[in-house]
Amino acid sequence: MREPQAILFDIGGTLWEELEFDPHRGTEQVLALASENPNGTTADEVLARLEEFERDLFERRESAWLEISPYAVHRLVYEPAGVRFARPFEAIELAFWRAAMRVVPIHGAVQAVRNAAGCGIPLAVVSNSTFTSRTLEWQLGEIGLGELFEFVISSGDYVVRKPHPLIFQTAARKLGFEPRDIWHVGDSLVFYVAGAASAGMQAIWFDAVGEKAPGDHIVVRSWAAFTDVLARTSRGPTA
Repeated sequence: MREPQAILFDIGGTLWEELEFDPHRGTEQVLALASENPNGTTADEVLARLEEFERDLFERRESAWLEISPYAVHRLVYEPAGVRFARPFEAIELAFWRAAMRVVPIHGAVQAVRNAAGCGIPLAVVSNSTFTSRTLEWQLGEIGLGELFEFVISSGDYVVRKPHPLIFQTAARKLGFEPRDIWHVGDSLVFYVAGAASAGMQAIWFDAVGEKAPGDHIVVRSWAAFTDVLARTSRGPTA
């Protein structure tokens, strides 16, 4: 197993666990920020429009490994109702996230990432998400990981989703290393492990539930186990 020159992390199910997602509360917060709502559009109406949109396109998204822009979704949902906003989209999205989402770091994740950073290894995030990188960066900061990553790539900003090789290749080029010198850690065997391996990276399967599957990848069942694997292969912590 090669010593990593850089490590990529997935987020949901890997670094953090989603405790709650309340889109109705988030949508109410967004509508409260509207500068114009001439028809008195409600959160229920917005969510009904979004459900219609998702039924038509989200299955295609999964099969094509293409991501739907969160900004495009925002426009498709609100513009036909005449709802307008004076604030930039990033601020509106973050307001939705803060009202709708509650996450906690998976046990041991924060310390494990800090240990990896202490080895002098560049770290970054690649996430399949319908939220932008800036919103994910904000949440990473809230759980204590804000300054440890070189960058955060969200599929919402980059058109393609994992396991599409292009998103892994883009991350590798941003890091400045060949894929074979990069580890990718994620909890989905199909999307993250197989995708990273097909892109030429060393795939680490974060399998906290103890599934079994054959393949050319390393399996860790906890962040302590990941730290042990890293300690056996890395250069050790920096001074």
